[in-house]
Amino acid sequence: MIKNYLTVAFRTFRRNKIFSRVNILGLAIGLAAFWRIALYVGNELSYDNYHVNAKRIFRVAQHLNWDGGKLNLAPTSAPIASALKNDYPEIQETVRFDTEGGGTISNGDQQLQADDIFFPDKTVFKIFSYHFLYGDAATALAKPQSIVLTKTLAKKLFGDPALALNKTVNFGPGNSNNVTGVIDDVPVNSHFTFSALRSLPDNFAGTWDQSYLYTYILLKENANIKKLELKLPSFFEKHLKAVLGKVDYRMELQPLRSIHLHSNLDYEISANGNINYIYILSLIAVLILIIASI
Repeated sequence: MIKNYLTVAFRTFRRNKIFSRVNILGLAIGLAAFWRIALYVGNELSYDNYHVNAKRIFRVAQHLNWDGGKLNLAPTSAPIASALKNDYPEIQETVRFDTEGGGTISNGDQQLQADDIFFPDKTVFKIFSYHFLYGDAATALAKPQSIVLTKTLAKKLFGDPALALNKTVNFGPGNSNNVTGVIDDVPVNSHFTFSALRSLPDNFAGTWDQSYLYTYILLKENANIKKLELKLPSFFEKHLKAVLGKVDYRMELQPLRSIHLHSNLDYEISANGNINYIYILSLIAVLILIIASI
């Protein structure tokens, strides 16, 4: 039966060469366009999925409204992370990122500009999954003045990433950092990337009214995010009301995997995508496939 179908199709193709070639070319272009869009959409939907604990990681965001203004903030103040962990037993761990860790980095005569360097708490590798090529994730940022390089930055500074471990890099006079680890480059399907991480001091503190750190939490295995969110209004009453005064305040816990396509807050850690574009592109891809098939 299949042989007969193929024979008929081949004879039809020979009798109507131009018409058949136009149809086949149209179908090929349509399929190529469909798969190109499908691959893009799939990549956009895959952001941050590679983290082992992705389902339990949330970013803390803040929404404030008052007479004459409003703020929808991606960053938080320094004390919020420790206060959340102390107040809510559902939270297993927290980590803060200060994005102001970059600058001119040098190794001997080798010098380059790297502005995408962050200061995180030492708990960062307990929450996020980054593959260590050299060094130990458990202790990499445990000591002050430590730095973990990505493979690309280590190669630029030392030629061979394997030579970077336990070496010293400098950010200026009196500002040296010991290389305690080298990790694979951060996957591009991440809502933020970096070229290196420098240790944030254990006693790093700030005021409640200055929001410039990006705070992430890791929930315990069996914790219920909905129940935790119901408790959050009391956090404002306990810690922030005396500082912020009469404002309508709401704390939001954003699922890690939804940030790239669903978050559009003030001072995002990096540019995000838009889920509406994904819907539109998906519809276009389906229409192209249908038209090409017809």
